[in-house]
Amino acid sequence: MHYQLVIDPSDVEAVRHVYKESMSHPIVEGRLERNTAFPIPQLNNEDFWRTQIMCLLTTQNKSGTGSAVDVFLQTQPFPLSLEECKTSEELDKLITSTFSRLRIRRWKISADFLQQNFLILEQGGWGKLELWRDHLLEQRITVAEPIHYLFEREVAQGTQELLRGFGPKQSRNFWQDLGLFRYEIPLDSRILRWLKSRLEFFIPSSGLTDEKFYSQVMDNVRELAINAGVLPCILDAAIFASYEQ
Repeated sequence: MHYQLVIDPSDVEAVRHVYKESMSHPIVEGRLERNTAFPIPQLNNEDFWRTQIMCLLTTQNKSGTGSAVDVFLQTQPFPLSLEECKTSEELDKLITSTFSRLRIRRWKISADFLQQNFLILEQGGWGKLELWRDHLLEQRITVAEPIHYLFEREVAQGTQELLRGFGPKQSRNFWQDLGLFRYEIPLDSRILRWLKSRLEFFIPSSGLTDEKFYSQVMDNVRELAINAGVLPCILDAAIFASYEQ
């Protein structure tokens, strides 16, 4: 099956409108700073660690300002820092007890995935993330070009194979949040709701767990954004911001 959206001028204008209406929102300004501006922040293993925690916790949970997940991720000092986890003698209890206090969906599943990912990363996974990071940085320091999506997609697929609990959406969320993806974006419930309500594009969310189907939809969303003169990662932020306002 091939999924193809029919894009007309009114759809392109809707993208431009949501960007214009949200361009001064902190979410959009932050995305512009993180994913398009210079200098590019240096990323280390702590950044990888915290970002994958964010990805696990935002699966099927609200992540907007003031949500339980948002408050937890902003906690200082961060209770599940990489150093804290590396020095813990009972990592499973540390993660489980911390997640249980959040009272969110899937916390037990997320806790199990996080423990597995810690072992995967400590047993060689850091090297893979660092290699992808370095190649993505080579793209990030250049002017954004649509062809860059090819390596972004390759990295997203590799991330799904490496980390537990990561599907098509969260593998893209991971690298976009780190500031290294500009064309492959997480197609979450807000994006789907906006596409349906504003453009009458209905995309079955159940199909997005399949990488092949996800990629077909992403091809259409990317084309829509490019036609409107907006980077997909900025469109993502603008739509997210429109629901925060």
